[in-house]
Amino acid sequence: TGVSDSYGPIGVRVAGTLADPKALVTAERPGLGIGLANLEAEVTGAANGYRLDATGDTDYGPLSADVTLATAGPLRIDINRADLGGIGFTGSLTRTEAGPFTGQLTARGQGLDGIVRLGAAGRYQEALINLRARDTVLPGPAKLAIGQAIVDARVVLYDDAPYVVADVQLAATHIGAFDINAARVIVDYRNGRGKAKALVEGAGGAPFRIAAISRLPCRS
Repeated sequence: TGVSDSYGPIGVRVAGTLADPKALVTAERPGLGIGLANLEAEVTGAANGYRLDATGDTDYGPLSADVTLATAGPLRIDINRADLGGIGFTGSLTRTEAGPFTGQLTARGQGLDGIVRLGAAGRYQEALINLRARDTVLPGPAKLAIGQAIVDARVVLYDDAPYVVADVQLAATHIGAFDINAARVIVDYRNGRGKAKALVEGAGGAPFRIAAISRLPCRS
């Protein structure tokens, strides 16, 4: 056990063997960009690898996950079951000899449907993202409610600079103290340069309307 400035109290209990471990990891507030707190993760042996069962709280509702990591042969990650605030996640990813993962992840629930397809662009990781949401309400303290959302994106993680082409649209969305009546963000970033266009209308104490075109920096 110990205390981290970033994660708060952390506990680790380990038993069993390397081939058949029985470990319990706890962390009070690891965060991880979603306000993850009260994490409890149990690691046990599984056929050809390991199994992770985890629970916790987030800004978007309770989190639970059942994941299998197969280490015999090509590395494979199977998300047997995961749930974040009533949105279920499943999928399987396999690492190729060249390095990138292939496979897909799906998300469904609370009015949201999405899929992330992972593949290889040569020796680089590629992700194709398509998400649709209508009347999606998550129960956590972030108070996220989405009337309608459309997200389409392609991302390639090149060594020098990522490739990102994305179109994100929101309508009738509430998060925290902000109401977003309508928003659209279009990003086109290739070869270390590009631009982003945004139009956002809403209210947060006072009405606002933001229209911007930003040139994204060139590579150094």
